Amino acid sequence: MLFVLAFLMLVKGARRLIATVTAFTVAHSLTLAGARLGCAHVSGLPVEAIIALSIVLVAAEIIHGPQGKTGLTERFPWVIAFTFCLLHGFCFASARSEVGLRNQRFP
Repeated sequence: MLFVLAFLMLVKGARRLIATVTAFTVAHSLTLAGARLGCAHVSGLPVEAIIALSIVLVAAEIIHGPQGKTGLTERFPWVIAFTFCLLHGFCFASARSEVGLRNQRFP
């Protein structure tokens, strides 16, 4: 949720925000579908570390923004959202399987 809130603070303009949210949703859906179908699997620990890094990156851009430093997230929000959310989806799928939710129970 911190990642999404950070994007709300960085992305200016409704059109760019919609594109960013769409990229987030598409990337999340792709990785969840890939994990559900057994096409892809990523170990949870490295993915969780990258998720933490993604939050730090976006937070750093929020802090440096008022100083006039435009970061990648502000310039290309949908690219950053899509890239990191591919990993966020894997983490969500991994956590789902770790708590015992079997694939056959959920479409």
